[in-house]
Amino acid sequence: MIDHLEKQTQPLELEPKRGRGRPAKGQALSNAERQRRYREAQKAQRNEKTKVGPAWEDVAELTKQIDSLTEELKKALERADLAEARADVMGNELAIVKAQLSKPARVKRHRDQPAIELQDEDVPDKGVWTVQFKQKGQRSWASCEPQIDFEGVPWGFRRTRQHVLDMSKDAGGTHWRAVRNDGLVIDPKALK
Repeated sequence: MIDHLEKQTQPLELEPKRGRGRPAKGQALSNAERQRRYREAQKAQRNEKTKVGPAWEDVAELTKQIDSLTEELKKALERADLAEARADVMGNELAIVKAQLSKPARVKRHRDQPAIELQDEDVPDKGVWTVQFKQKGQRSWASCEPQIDFEGVPWGFRRTRQHVLDMSKDAGGTHWRAVRNDGLVIDPKALK
């Protein structure tokens, strides 16, 4: 009970009021102690670290190796380019030689021989040949009767060609040719 005569307040038996912030602990460190411990931990950690980066000697050696390999690569690329150029030249020469070998040798012909395009074996003796002639100044060709040999068989290519060549030699102002019924023409001007 409270005495009403006593002027001083009596303390109540209540739990003390809690202060603000984190409650203090008995083993809490002061700021100075905390800093000292941090510095010691940093010093120990620095001493424990080994060298992480490469040694300068290793860097110099690796640089020399890179330079030598670069030079070797340049030389190899030059050799490859040279070999490719040689292969191209040899390929071109081979193609030229093959083309020359595939072409038949050109034989000079006598003026009385037929043109190369009209070799005997190229023109089969099929069809009927008609000998035609044209006078100088005329526009159209006149046809002779189809030439027939003694057996009643029309002349073949060789005989017709020879006849046209012979007639052209003695023609004077007349131009002679032979035409097969399928349109093939023997022209002495082309045969010379």
